[in-house]
Amino acid sequence: MKGVLSVILFLLCSLAFRYLFFYPESQKVGQSVTIQGILLDEPRRSPYSQRFTFKNISISVPEYPEYAFGDFLLVKGVVEESTFTTKKGQEVTDLVIKDPIIQKKDQPFLLKIIMGMLKKVTATFTQTLPSDEAALLLGITVGVRNEFSQDLLDIFRNTGVMHVVAASGSNVATLTAVVLYFCVLFMRRQLAILMTGLVITWYAVLAGFDPPIVRASLMAMITLTAQLVGKQNYSLLALIFSAWIMLMIQPQLISDIGFQLSVGATAGIMLAKPILDIFLRFPQVLKDDFSTTLAAQIGTIPILFGAFGVFAPLSILINLLVLWTVPIIMILGLLAALGGLISPVLAAPFAYSAYPFLHYFIWIVSITDKISMPITIPTFNFFLTLSYYMLCISIIILMRKGHHEQG
Repeated sequence: MKGVLSVILFLLCSLAFRYLFFYPESQKVGQSVTIQGILLDEPRRSPYSQRFTFKNISISVPEYPEYAFGDFLLVKGVVEESTFTTKKGQEVTDLVIKDPIIQKKDQPFLLKIIMGMLKKVTATFTQTLPSDEAALLLGITVGVRNEFSQDLLDIFRNTGVMHVVAASGSNVATLTAVVLYFCVLFMRRQLAILMTGLVITWYAVLAGFDPPIVRASLMAMITLTAQLVGKQNYSLLALIFSAWIMLMIQPQLISDIGFQLSVGATAGIMLAKPILDIFLRFPQVLKDDFSTTLAAQIGTIPILFGAFGVFAPLSILINLLVLWTVPIIMILGLLAALGGLISPVLAAPFAYSAYPFLHYFIWIVSITDKISMPITIPTFNFFLTLSYYMLCISIIILMRKGHHEQG
């Protein structure tokens, strides 16, 4: 145990050193900037303009030339501040680049392959299924979020299922379990573990290295490596180590909501779910889904308040009603994606098989949206967040101690 605590302390200290001395400078108003990277969402288009967020800076340009998801861009301009009012009447100030100089660059070879696969899978799903069902299948399967309509996104936020409709750690866990199970049936365990690792790597590539998928893939690879060499696996240490690797490589991820939700939900499931399984008195058929949902909610409440200022008290029940469909949708979606890379004809049977589950998911969140009654909290600062997590950890430790004493 002391060895594990020493490793965690070393990782935290090295990460603090990275942030103190080598954190990239944030853009300032009036600063001339040159930034490049991948456009990860479709621009929001109006009759005469298009607007997108790039490296946390909002960019507004004329409607032509058009930019699209996956473009590799070089952007030059001067950072300015812009204040606007949201639909809820809140004033928001953004960093923007007005009238930027944008150059579309040739994509690197690996990026071209990834974006080619994503676009092919996106086209296959959108041509096979209705728009909302296709968007949900893309979100759950490969983390593509640019196909969602704004109305559907609002419903997902109000009902507290946003963490479900984007590819996440649960997808990687499900994929790992299914692939490893079938591989073990036909080959030696060591070879099955290596094959599972290759499939996980392919999935991370297909998902465009989405942060939650990368984090979960690293965790899965650490777990598989531990099994391969016969060492005991510490799940929480694997989570900390994978998050450490990502933050050391890309420290800006600390402010990425998807990354925060992924780590928070996973930590909640690891720490709170075993306690909930002991104390909850539910039929076994419902207990696992309910305790998983509740544990994920416990781990993400401060993040949801801080990011969206909204929490739906009924989200636990809503998640319970739809969570069981996600593994089925994901497996069918991955099979459809794999078939779609070869031919749309091969993808169609799997996409059509997923349709009833997709339609059920959307139907449930649509009807419960009317009674979800989300709670709005204007501020949830760092100290409240820290206090919340310290309280949760204290309760978990006390409950574990009490259970061991009773046992």
